[in-house]
Amino acid sequence: MLSLPRCHDHDSTQDLLYRRLGADKFSKLLDEADVLTKKFQTRIQKARGFFQTANGIIWHVTPDGEVKGLHADGSRIRDRVRVAPDDTLQIGPFRLDETRGCHCIHWLRKDDPDKSWNWSRDNTLRTRVRLATGERA
Repeated sequence: MLSLPRCHDHDSTQDLLYRRLGADKFSKLLDEADVLTKKFQTRIQKARGFFQTANGIIWHVTPDGEVKGLHADGSRIRDRVRVAPDDTLQIGPFRLDETRGCHCIHWLRKDDPDKSWNWSRDNTLRTRVRLATGERA
């Protein structure tokens, strides 16, 4: 039920833009948005997936850049990966260190590179179930 109003709002917005811009400009705008979306999804490829940190937090980064985290105590974290103007991937004050070639990923704090998050890939079913249910560690 929650998605129905969103769909309606989305359709109404598209309809309004279509009428204001006309078919040609609207089509061009949709094509440009599609290119940007695909470029973003390709750009964040390394950061996508399921991860775990040493302190027990588990993470899921979706293809759309949404970040969902779960602390060991069951509290949730929500954030978003964004591409900064200098083309680095960022979550809050952390930027992805793309120079390392190991299987894990490293998020370095922009203002203090000595502080970092190290995320190890975790593709276990247990991690996916915990993220979906909010189950404590």
